[in-house]
Amino acid sequence: MTEKNVQEILLDVIENKLNIPLERERIDGNTLLGDEGLYLDSIRLIELVARIEEQFGVVIPDHELAELANANLERLVAIIVGRAEVR
Repeated sequence: MTEKNVQEILLDVIENKLNIPLERERIDGNTLLGDEGLYLDSIRLIELVARIEEQFGVVIPDHELAELANANLERLVAIIVGRAEVR
């Protein structure tokens, strides 16, 4: 699975499962997950991580949530791809 595919799946999950409307033409790998980006608060971030673990079969430990709150989309995609390859 390519990074582009993972990013598209993530955006689908955010939009369709978390019910957050997105302006995809304004989103790229540098878009932040938290404030001034996708505006995922801590609860939405937990929901997203649960969906990621379900969708991709990877584990993102709770202690990494704080890092993700300040990460961009590219970083999250890299985490998913890296952990999916290890499986």
